[in-house]
Amino acid sequence: MSDPRIDIIRRLARRPNNPALGRTIQKSRAEDIASAFALLPLAAKKSIWNSIQDQEKAAEVLASIDEQELVEMVEYIGVAKIAMLLSLIEVDDATDIISELPVELQKKILSIMEEDDRTQVEDLLAFPEDSAGGLMHLDVLQCDSQSTCRDAINQLQTTKNVEMAFYLYIENQSQHLVGVISLRALLTHPPSTKLSDIMITDLITVHPEANQEDVAKLVSRYDLLALPVVDHSNRLLGLITVDDVIDVIQDIANKNMMLMAGMNEEQDPLNRHVFKAFQQRFTWLLITLIGGIGMAEMIGMFEGSLEANAALAGFIPVILGTGGNVGTQAATIAVRNIATGHLGGRGSFSLLFREARVGSLLGLSFALVLGSYVYFTGSPMLAIAISASIMVTVVSAAILGMLVPLTLNKINIDPAAATGPFVTTGIDLVAILIYFSTCRIIIP
Repeated sequence: MSDPRIDIIRRLARRPNNPALGRTIQKSRAEDIASAFALLPLAAKKSIWNSIQDQEKAAEVLASIDEQELVEMVEYIGVAKIAMLLSLIEVDDATDIISELPVELQKKILSIMEEDDRTQVEDLLAFPEDSAGGLMHLDVLQCDSQSTCRDAINQLQTTKNVEMAFYLYIENQSQHLVGVISLRALLTHPPSTKLSDIMITDLITVHPEANQEDVAKLVSRYDLLALPVVDHSNRLLGLITVDDVIDVIQDIANKNMMLMAGMNEEQDPLNRHVFKAFQQRFTWLLITLIGGIGMAEMIGMFEGSLEANAALAGFIPVILGTGGNVGTQAATIAVRNIATGHLGGRGSFSLLFREARVGSLLGLSFALVLGSYVYFTGSPMLAIAISASIMVTVVSAAILGMLVPLTLNKINIDPAAATGPFVTTGIDLVAILIYFSTCRIIIP
């Protein structure tokens, strides 16, 4: 459902020289303005940008613009103006913007940035984009373990540009991270209390090389507002905040959704390049097409059974549809458990055994329902054959749908791909083979 605030900006931007656009932009949030850029022609985007009078809001809009719109707008705004706007936002946000630009534009912008900002951006760019280092903020509130609550509060009041001041991170004289204190604990203890006496020493940290998905799991598991990033000597490098982790979780969900549909995880729904979209979707659909040809050939192998009993053809869609749905459900459950980190030790075997039992109950239920229908509308032997085939198909689909993502996860391949057309086609082939083989055995 579209946001009416964004729709208003888009509608006004399509009208040239509209004074109402400037008034609307002035009242709008930066995130809403950035969202309005999507799917607009370049002239309308320029109108929106030229209507932003506040430089800080312009910088925030720049930080929120989608990657597809960013390059186009950077080329319009100009390198010098971009460098000035980047100095108004957090270094990690500036790094995210620069990392999405072509290399030549990156070099031009970095060359005219202030030295301190440029150094920090270059330090963050050195980390892989999907790592904890690529997520972290560099401005962190740090205190010595021998300081008191009074010292820490004074430092908090005088320090600028501190990210996520809900936690105070404590270091020893060797600058090793030794503890953390919440802002609440800092304010509720006497001012003369030493930080070392009230700090929490059981720290949850992450190294900068850690994958962003692992970071998201830690933050979700322990309900953290922030996660410190440390080097291998336990020196504090930066901080990952929950708002950045939410973005990671959303990206993971989007990626898995694309893979589940059998599409490239990099597919962008706003991308207007038709041939590129064709390339990204062609491979998976070709696999599905080949699988369909395989099913046609397999059905042809049982042409004699179909000629002898034409009623078998009417139940092919039922067998395929039921098996495919059960397999997709099982694969989705497996992918979800893998993504949330709920598998470990014998967890994979337990999950597989549980799904096999669920598949057995589902298969038995469907066999009774479909068998009853066939019994009262056809022959008893046909009812037995179809009941047996749908039960075996459902159990097999549940096991296969669960087994494929678990196996892919074991060999370090993204299991989300298992819920796409590949598994559906595989289950269809197995279902056809089970269906006709069972019917050939039972029906004379």
